[in-house]
Amino acid sequence: MSRVTGTQTKSTSQSLPLLYKDPVVLRFEEHKRKALLPLDNYRFSENAVAIPLLVSEFSHAVRHYPIIFADGEQPAPLALVGLNDGKNLFLTEEGNWRTGAYVPAYLRRYPFIVTEVVDSGQQFLAIDAGSDRLADIDEREDAQPLFDELGGSTELATQAISFCQAFHADHLRSEAFGRALKEQELLMPRQAAMQFSESDKFTMEGFSTVDAKKFHALTNPSLLQEWHSNGWLAAISLHIASIQNWETLLHLKAEREPKPEAKAA
Repeated sequence: MSRVTGTQTKSTSQSLPLLYKDPVVLRFEEHKRKALLPLDNYRFSENAVAIPLLVSEFSHAVRHYPIIFADGEQPAPLALVGLNDGKNLFLTEEGNWRTGAYVPAYLRRYPFIVTEVVDSGQQFLAIDAGSDRLADIDEREDAQPLFDELGGSTELATQAISFCQAFHADHLRSEAFGRALKEQELLMPRQAAMQFSESDKFTMEGFSTVDAKKFHALTNPSLLQEWHSNGWLAAISLHIASIQNWETLLHLKAEREPKPEAKAA
C-alpha cells in the first residue's frame, strides 16, 4: 500500500520541502564564489510521485496529471506523477521531462526557494546547497554566478528572486483555496485500487478529492460569488476533470514495465 504525502514549502529545521536537502540563505560573504550550472535534466525529482501544484497551474496540469489534495490540516494540491513504485513516470531514461507535458513551477523553481521570517514576514532567497547544480564559479565555463564583484545580485539571482516571490504569493492563495474546501467539507478521503496483473495489485491512499455531488449542491450565493471571483469554481471543475488522467499514469507504467493486463480496478 502506498501513501501520498503532502509537503511544506517553507524551509525549517524540522521539515524540509520536497526535493530539498540543505536549503541555505544566499549571502555574498559565503557564496560569492558560487555559481549555478545549467539545467540538464530533472533527475532530482525521479523519486517523487506527487509534485506540489499551484491553483493557477490547474489549467495546464489538467491535460496531463491527476490533481489531488494531500490529507492533513492544510490540504495541499498536488500533481500525481507516479504510482506505487516511488518513481516519477514523467521522466525519460535520460532524466528529461516527457515531451509536451507541463512542468510544474515547483520543479522550475528548484534549487531556489524563499525563506520567510515568521515574525516580520521578511523574505530571503535561499538555495539548496545539496543540489548538483550549485558549483564553484570556475568549475565550468557555463556556470552562472549568483553575485557580481560588488556583492549585488546577478541577473540570474534577480530573476530567481522574482520567480520565488511570485511562487510564494501564489502558494499562499493555493493554501487559502485548500482551507476553503476543507471548511465547506468538500474534500473526501480516497483510495485508488489498481491492478496490473493477478499478482501485481496495490492501493494508494493518503489523498483527497472534491466530492462532486457536494460541490454541485452548493447554493450560498455570496460564497459562490466569492469563489467565482477567486477563480476557485473553475479550479474545482479542472480538478474534477483531471481525475481521468489516472489512466495516463497506468499507461505510462505499462510502457515502462509492459504488462498486457494493466487496467484500473
